[in-house]
Amino acid sequence: MLGDLPIEIEPEIATQYGVRAAVVVGLILQEPEGIDKSSILRSLPFISRPSLGSVLNRLLDGAVIFAHRANPFIVQQILKSKALSTTGYGRLTCSWCDCQTLVLSNHHFPVPAKEGGMDTVEICSNCHTEYHYLINQPIYRHSRYHHAD
Repeated sequence: MLGDLPIEIEPEIATQYGVRAAVVVGLILQEPEGIDKSSILRSLPFISRPSLGSVLNRLLDGAVIFAHRANPFIVQQILKSKALSTTGYGRLTCSWCDCQTLVLSNHHFPVPAKEGGMDTVEICSNCHTEYHYLINQPIYRHSRYHHAD
């Protein structure tokens, strides 16, 4: 058991891909909405980053799991829920995390400028950087939760 939930191992995955892969799949099954690589590494500290990359690639190749990009609105909600102090320098307020700052970025949201997006939000540099980091991280889901978008 890792954390509060036991990880169920699927014997056929362990046989075909190995025990580490079966543990990774068991963890991914606990997260129907998906889980990112950093969260897997935090949950399974006995698996190294290179080993996890290899396991994920084999599982992706075998269509046991699939990867997708995060939904922009989910990333926005993550950033809006940050527990930041609103005290700081400047008189400008980030529209997502409500922090006080000297500089705001006009960020095209939800459609990126390169895809023709016209709407923008004024966000602080931390939210802007974190948004681009999070939106570009693959989210892994088990194939049983795969649905066409």
